Amino acid sequence: MAEMVGPKGRITTVEIDPALAAQARANLSRYSNVEVVQGDGGTVDTGVTDAILINAGVTHSRRSWLDNLKLAGSLVLPLTVEFGMPHVGKGMVLRVSRLASGYAAKFFPVPVMIYSCSSVRNPESGSLLSKLFMSGSFSSVKSLRRDPHSSEPDGWLHTPTFCLSIGPLT
Repeated sequence: MAEMVGPKGRITTVEIDPALAAQARANLSRYSNVEVVQGDGGTVDTGVTDAILINAGVTHSRRSWLDNLKLAGSLVLPLTVEFGMPHVGKGMVLRVSRLASGYAAKFFPVPVMIYSCSSVRNPESGSLLSKLFMSGSFSSVKSLRRDPHSSEPDGWLHTPTFCLSIGPLT
């Protein structure tokens, strides 16, 4: 990623495990445009950015991740549900793109199994996600809404902080 953004770009990576964060710093030390932060990726605020890649399973997006996306920026995050293995979830990866008219959203077509980000998990959202993933309807998602609205008729997943909608951006 450091090579993709080039020397003028900036990468911030967050690792919760202190030993892995130290190893990442050592491995990435040749890149002056990479900062390795040791901490919980669910709580670290990296500021305004072009892209955010969450590499741990969550049940929802943090408000700050959406707030920090520049116009035309993208957020990629695995929405996952627990399935009996401690700290591991399975689900689908969602790409959210910030546009002038709102947030476009689309799931990648391949399921994932990934370690969970324990600070960005909500049991109610996880339960809803589990039912929705089992229905196979995830490919109908087209947008992410943050405005107050009713959950019907276009809401695929309705939570207190955002809604994944089958309706297009308006």
